[in-house]
Amino acid sequence: MRVIKSEDAASQAGSVFFLTTVFFLAACTVLYASIPQWVQNPRSDSERHMYVIGSGQNREQARSNALSNLAGRFSTEVGSQEELVFSEVGDQVGTEYRQQIEARVRDLELDNYEINRSESMDEDNYYVEVRLDKPAYSESVIDRLDRLEKEIEDDFKITPSPLVDFYRMNASLSKIEQAEVYLQVLRILGADINYDERRDKYRDLKANYDKVRGKVQVVIIRDDETAPVANHIEEELASEAVDSVQFDGEPEPAEQYEDWARIIITATTDEDEFFGSKEVTVNVRLEVRSRHGRLLSSQTYEKRGSSMTDFDDARGIAFNDVIAEIEQQGFEKLLGID
Repeated sequence: MRVIKSEDAASQAGSVFFLTTVFFLAACTVLYASIPQWVQNPRSDSERHMYVIGSGQNREQARSNALSNLAGRFSTEVGSQEELVFSEVGDQVGTEYRQQIEARVRDLELDNYEINRSESMDEDNYYVEVRLDKPAYSESVIDRLDRLEKEIEDDFKITPSPLVDFYRMNASLSKIEQAEVYLQVLRILGADINYDERRDKYRDLKANYDKVRGKVQVVIIRDDETAPVANHIEEELASEAVDSVQFDGEPEPAEQYEDWARIIITATTDEDEFFGSKEVTVNVRLEVRSRHGRLLSSQTYEKRGSSMTDFDDARGIAFNDVIAEIEQQGFEKLLGID
């Protein structure tokens, strides 16, 4: 039996590693050589054009990936900006808002581009170079921004009812976020858009929104049985920064509020037992009135819950179904101002 010395084993292991490395590098060289030169060395942007490259198994997939890469470039550059409207907390930019803006950028509708170059290396590898016309795309985005700002202006017109104003403005906040995206993209494209003036206008709108929000309160009138529904409504209103307060009986509104809505929650329940199952039917009525007593809306919800344990569980299930339907409906409709 031949005994292999340790130095011989080490020498053989080193040879195997060397050969493996050589084969790996050779494979990488072949793979890299199969990629077009214009992909290996991407074209730099010019004053008029932006260039991005995409790859895929076919031309359409490569084009789609190139556009995703283009949106990703915008998203990265927007995310690096330190002046995002509504997102400043002291000197810190709100991470959550920045993520929302970047997500909106990725969903941008891209136009005024063309496939400037394409090449297929084999049946599964296709490359395209997309060229974006910056001035033309800027004009397209400016047109969208102008139309969106007109909608926002209409949403922020003051009416005699701060409650109506609040919900209209609140619904328009997403439009302002989208306008901020357009503004940031246009800044990246180098468009002449009066950036500072528009940014300040958005901040003024947010300040007006905060003022109106401070004038509104929703009073929820309920009893012990309808307390779960009232609690949910109060939580949802709080998530939209609306002050609300619950009363078991008729309250008087706080003097600091100029407008308020009264949500009156009443319910009737019927209990039944069917082959050991506890069945409860709840009929919940929500009546919404303005501070002056004008009926804004009236909704009725009828749900049935069942439980093998007791009526309280069945009643809870039924009320949870009512809550789910209210949430799906939306509070603008609930308050009669959609």
